Amino acid sequence: MNRSNPSSVQLINAGPSVSFLLLLLVYQQIGKLPAASTESKFMPDLRFYTTSECHLCDQGWALLKPIAERKGLSVQHIDVMDDAIAEEQYAERIPVITQQQRSEVLSWPFTSEDIYRWLM
Repeated sequence: MNRSNPSSVQLINAGPSVSFLLLLLVYQQIGKLPAASTESKFMPDLRFYTTSECHLCDQGWALLKPIAERKGLSVQHIDVMDDAIAEEQYAERIPVITQQQRSEVLSWPFTSEDIYRWLM
C-alpha cells in the first residue's frame, strides 16, 4: 500500500466495481472506447412502424414478434400518427420494419421468410 498517495488507498478500498467504473470513465474520456459501444445498449435493434386499429400491422407484428424473440432483438414500436416524419415516410406502407444499420426498410406485405432474409 502506498501511503504517500492517499487517493490510491481510497481506490483500492473502494472495491473492484468502483475501480472498474473509474477505469471505464477514463477510457471513455481518452477515446479508447468507441462511442457506439456505450450507446448501443439503449438503441433498439429494430423499429416497427404501426398505428392503432391497423389489422395489417397486427398481422405484421404477429410475424415479427416470434422472430425477434428467437433472435434476441429488441423492437421499438412507433405510431406513425405521433411522428410527422414517420407519417410522411411510412403512413401508406405500414407496417414497416427498420434497422438503424441499414438504409433499406421492410414494408408490408412481408412474410416470415422475408423478415429472416431481410435480417441477414
